[in-house]
Amino acid sequence: MREKPLILVVDDEENFLEILTAKLSASGFDTAKAHNEAEAISQAENLPDMILMDIRMPGASGTDAALAIKQNPKTKEIKI
Repeated sequence: MREKPLILVVDDEENFLEILTAKLSASGFDTAKAHNEAEAISQAENLPDMILMDIRMPGASGTDAALAIKQNPKTKEIKI
């Protein structure tokens, strides 16, 4: 069991990832980062408590990633 909630932040813009994860960390959360759909799906296997995801990313969208995460029995309960 984790000491602090884990939030996975998914965005293709590195500056946004850095700002948001810094703010979340300062607020007492553990964070993980993903830069695209494939990384988001892979990181979801670590069962974060919540995923904050950009909808518009190059290649597959955040919506595509969310659908894949929700279709996986292991990760379907994660809040996105």
